[in-house]
Amino acid sequence: MAMVKHDPGAAAAPAVRTGYTAVLPTGSALGPPPPPTEVPKGTNLLGVLLVCVADGMLLLAFLAAWWTIKAGSPAWPPGDVSVGTYIPSVVTITAVMSSFGMHWVVSSIRRNDQRSAGAALVFTALFGIAVANAQWYTMARENLTMESSAYAT
Repeated sequence: MAMVKHDPGAAAAPAVRTGYTAVLPTGSALGPPPPPTEVPKGTNLLGVLLVCVADGMLLLAFLAAWWTIKAGSPAWPPGDVSVGTYIPSVVTITAVMSSFGMHWVVSSIRRNDQRSAGAALVFTALFGIAVANAQWYTMARENLTMESSAYAT
């Protein structure tokens, strides 16, 4: 019986095709796939800073538009509008509770807890719907439309 020596410099055996997947023999020149590359340090921080800067610019643009419209208006708010503080306070508290729900979603995903993440997403979506509903109620109750006044816009 002849002994066959393993030659590490020899060409790798061709891949054996079975169905749709290729099975590579051991010692193949291709080897396992390379590990995924990591995100360069500071990339996440840069992304968050860019989002914060963009959000700040948007807020400043809205404030500039509000100041401009308010300065050109004879009365602010118009005399027939009385929103009060109760509904805006409820909307603000509901929006803050929705942000806590999003924090719950993110922490659940980090723990790989899909059930809790799903419940948190439902929780957050319901609070988002509640905020939109309260805004709609306020606009409908005061008869605020895009055409009624600059204040309504």
